[in-house]
Amino acid sequence: MIIGFDTETTGFFHKNKALGDKAQPHLVQLGAIVYDNDNKPIQSMDVIIRPDGWDIPVEASNVHGITTEHAMNVGVSELVALDTFIALWQRTRSEEHTSELQSH
Repeated sequence: MIIGFDTETTGFFHKNKALGDKAQPHLVQLGAIVYDNDNKPIQSMDVIIRPDGWDIPVEASNVHGITTEHAMNVGVSELVALDTFIALWQRTRSEEHTSELQSH
């Protein structure tokens, strides 16, 4: 199994600033697909993250089409988005581990 993912953000990472700096970008969208060993998609997610004390700049919205208003209306919390992604990723890891055990 393998997982592929894609994100949209509020901008680019600033390598010369601390991770918690307010200038660092925020996650706006997170999508992922889990493929089985035959490269068939078996599970996916696609969520928009609800802004929490930050806005999506017009420049970023012009790239990915997600506005602050839209994200506020349909978005989920960052915690829900990341928990969902981690659950998908853990599924690929646990099934890979199970396959390894069964092959020995």
